[in-house]
Amino acid sequence: MRTFNRAIAARAAGLPYQTFATGQLHGSRTPARPHVEGQRRAEQWSMAQVLAVAVGRALQAKFGTPVEAMGTLFDALWQADESDLRAKFTAGRKYVMVVGQVPVGGALFTEEEIARNDMIDYEAIERAGFPLPVGVDISQIYDRIAASLLLTGLDETHAG
Repeated sequence: MRTFNRAIAARAAGLPYQTFATGQLHGSRTPARPHVEGQRRAEQWSMAQVLAVAVGRALQAKFGTPVEAMGTLFDALWQADESDLRAKFTAGRKYVMVVGQVPVGGALFTEEEIARNDMIDYEAIERAGFPLPVGVDISQIYDRIAASLLLTGLDETHAG
């Protein structure tokens, strides 16, 4: 598992260090490798955790999603294995479904599942004046993070 210190994780997620450090987006969730008192090694954040924070930031910026509404999605991404995420992206499961400001659950969807989801009454949503579900491709956010880590020389060979 690739892990990164807080400064690198914050930069990769596109957040100021202080915002990341105070947990404004990730709350009280613990890093993949927490700092242990008396050890010289700092806390380490996994790629999936950096992705979760970056997705939260993107949802806030694009939809005004409140942090409280991201709990289930955050929990699912926070615990995810990076190789499992990449396999889902390759299989087309790369979208977070957002209705209004709120992400739907913690699952990743295909484009088709968002367009034709039997659990959603699209006509009723439209009649009520609510926004239709939108898919946010988080694989693009993942790719941006991975590229930023490579550009700074922090590829897999240098990860903690």
